[in-house]
Amino acid sequence: MFNFLDAAALADSGMNASGEAALGGLLAGLIAMSMAMAFVFMILSIVVPLSLWIYQSFAYSAIAKKNKQKNPALAWIPCFGPAIIAYKASKMKSWPWFLLLGFVAMLLVWIPILGIVLYFLGGIAVLIFAIYVLIWHWKMLEAIGKPGWWLLFLLIPLFGGLVFLILIGVAAWSKK
Repeated sequence: MFNFLDAAALADSGMNASGEAALGGLLAGLIAMSMAMAFVFMILSIVVPLSLWIYQSFAYSAIAKKNKQKNPALAWIPCFGPAIIAYKASKMKSWPWFLLLGFVAMLLVWIPILGIVLYFLGGIAVLIFAIYVLIWHWKMLEAIGKPGWWLLFLLIPLFGGLVFLILIGVAAWSKK
């Protein structure tokens, strides 16, 4: 195993030209490997979310068609499309959408004292909105003949979201 401290001590002691070339080659290899890993990470951080968004949009669009909604293309709105489809399928009141103003309140954190209060209240509003989104999804699943308890898979850390995505696909494209 190569020890960088030993290599640095060897470089200070006046190593020969072949040792310097080997050290330079090793450093070049490490830099190239780091750049390759960064490139792969960048590609994955674009491809994976984009793929999930496309899958989710197709699934929620199919659910909207099953629910006989007028505009299933709303599912393609990034971030809010699935919530809109679930809201329309649940046939509940629309006032919880005003809780999204909590996001705006959270952005005003730079205002002294008031910003802290708005950030706290905004966080509470966003939490309440998230609970309503879960309720809308539960009612949406029941509206298309699927069990609402599928939503409880989201409580499982790490793999619960993946299981829920699979179940959304089952809900969207199953015959029943």
